[in-house]
Amino acid sequence: MRIQKYLGRLWVVGNRKLCTVAETQKPEHSVPHIPVLSSEVVNLFQPAPSKTYIDMTFGAGGHSRALLNACPEISIIALDRDKSALAYGEQLQLDYGRDRVRLLHGSFTDIVEILRGQGHSTANIADGILFDVGASSMQYSNRDRGFSVTNNGPLDMRMNRDEETPTAADVVNKLEEKDLYKILKKYGEEKLSRQIARLVVEYRQMMGPITTTKDLREVVSEVYRAAEATRKVDKAGRKQHAATLTFQALRIFVNDELNQLYNGLKIAHLLLKPNGICAVISFHSLEHNVTHQVFNTKHAIDKQTLVTPNLHQTAFLYPWKCDSSVMKPSEEEVTQNPRSRSAELRVAFKKSVQR
Repeated sequence: MRIQKYLGRLWVVGNRKLCTVAETQKPEHSVPHIPVLSSEVVNLFQPAPSKTYIDMTFGAGGHSRALLNACPEISIIALDRDKSALAYGEQLQLDYGRDRVRLLHGSFTDIVEILRGQGHSTANIADGILFDVGASSMQYSNRDRGFSVTNNGPLDMRMNRDEETPTAADVVNKLEEKDLYKILKKYGEEKLSRQIARLVVEYRQMMGPITTTKDLREVVSEVYRAAEATRKVDKAGRKQHAATLTFQALRIFVNDELNQLYNGLKIAHLLLKPNGICAVISFHSLEHNVTHQVFNTKHAIDKQTLVTPNLHQTAFLYPWKCDSSVMKPSEEEVTQNPRSRSAELRVAFKKSVQR
């Protein structure tokens, strides 16, 4: 697959191969993902009998389990583009019943066609929809996935390895310097993006392909050493690794994360019942900005969104009602789960149609 087709695609959803899931694999890692802001999500959704909730980022199912624990009589539609994550859903089905937990494999922009392909309705079906965006703890912990800066492994970073899409290794080894620079600048907001892109190209010309996370980590670290640059400090007061923003940029680009979030939120508007709740847990400024942009646009789905045309008739007139407050984890939660330190929870409600 030519990697060039993936350049310059911000706010443009590419055609994807759809996959409805019946088969799941065993979990790739035994350590579960600790759900962030779980109590806040349950309090927002107020689960009650016969209500339906869509977990758009199922992961290890922590948020879904919390909702079911609060009210076992609800129904959960669980979506994840990482097939290995859905294996955690099998236990949830055993605990609460297959009629209560439905598992789907695909990305945000696949969900409408997956549901339709299974003979289900798609408009006004959910009382609440949750997005917990970014990579999961299981993906970071599994060195074979290539997400972690600290664990050495193949430079992959694909959330859905069933898709024939470029890996992070394809990106760093096949793109020209100017394109690498754009990716690091746009998706990583990396201050040394130009120098990193230049050294990546020089390295692969002299030393061969960059194939592991260690290779890339060392290249980026060398740029920081040469520039005598200071590293950013996170919200816990710890210095980030020099390659953190580079890894973030590649992960976002490889998985088309901002497009997926942008269009997934618009499609969520179709799926929600009037006055239904959409909650988004995001972890960095790019995700925050996309969420804010969608929640504050006049129309839920516009003519440029690449979804089934008849969606426009049901969703075009529905604006969001936004809750301007942003929820953040407590100090206690950050202490127990350091990953939560950057989390922000934003909420919007689907208004009834206004003509």
